[in-house]
Amino acid sequence: MTTFDRAFKSFHEVRVGASNDHKVCVASRLAGGSDPLHCIIDSSDVVVENFSARVMRSLGLDYASLSSNHPGLIMLSMSGLGRSGPGSDFVAYGSLLQAYGGWLSELGMVLPNDSIVGERPRGIRPAWTDQSAGAAGALGILASLNHRGRHGSGVYLDLSMLESLMLSQAVGLADLADSSVDFGSRLNTSSRVAPHGCYQCTGDDEWVAIAAYDEVQWQALAHVIGRDDLSKELTDHTARQRSLALVDEAITAWTKPQSADQIVDRLIRIGVPCARSHSLWSLLEEPGFASRGLFAEAAPGFHVIGLPWRDAQLARGQMAMAPEVGEHTVEVLGEVLNLDTEEVARLAKLGVLE
Repeated sequence: MTTFDRAFKSFHEVRVGASNDHKVCVASRLAGGSDPLHCIIDSSDVVVENFSARVMRSLGLDYASLSSNHPGLIMLSMSGLGRSGPGSDFVAYGSLLQAYGGWLSELGMVLPNDSIVGERPRGIRPAWTDQSAGAAGALGILASLNHRGRHGSGVYLDLSMLESLMLSQAVGLADLADSSVDFGSRLNTSSRVAPHGCYQCTGDDEWVAIAAYDEVQWQALAHVIGRDDLSKELTDHTARQRSLALVDEAITAWTKPQSADQIVDRLIRIGVPCARSHSLWSLLEEPGFASRGLFAEAAPGFHVIGLPWRDAQLARGQMAMAPEVGEHTVEVLGEVLNLDTEEVARLAKLGVLE
């Protein structure tokens, strides 16, 4: 098992806060003779920015301005609702976009408690919007590099984080187009698979996910839970969908007295898709992650999640702690721009650098 500091704030800062980055801090409005920011951009292949639409324009760092001296530049602008349309100037956060994009309606409602009156949409943290937009942006950059390699010209990418999130709504939108019915919140269910859900086990908040994608899996599941009568009565997916409450009740009656590990072991053996629903802490004890070296030591005694792939030598690359603001300013200006120490000191004295 890999030991993590239980200070979530520190872990969050390292995991999400730009681990492995090089951080340069330049005051763009105080260039005073040399302009290190534009020089860095002119020597770069790709510029990525995640501001609202008006910020880069106001700084003179929009694509039209930057590409005038660097026609091969690839620039990715990631904003909430894109660079055009009625919402282009909105400042957007991932959690807000999840609601605006209909994602929360798929997740169901949280029941009232002592501090909240009435039901409210269930959210996801961290916001899935950030993950979907990042993946879509990386794919766009790769495609743009390929385009530049073929045609020699730069590319400007206008990525809407909201539209990247809509890719995850493809199944729901297809169902809506097919039946003209909005199925609303699905929770853990599926319009195409039954049963398909998360079922309680013995222990403190222990659950397993179980699904039967075809009749063979359904019959095996019904047999192992002692309900062959259900497999005879509910012989197809449509019948099981109509009697889903009955099916879920029968499965829960079987899972509840058992541990998650026992259930997974039994169902996997008979070919029924099943997996434990992990907590963050139980994930750290997952033997598969340990054997593949997922958790990398970024600093003595401090581990982060490494890259999700390994090369032919089974290496994942080096992982480093998230740097302090401006930690690599002097290093980058020296190596990338070939500025000598006197020029760097002069810029720092002017307040251009941190």
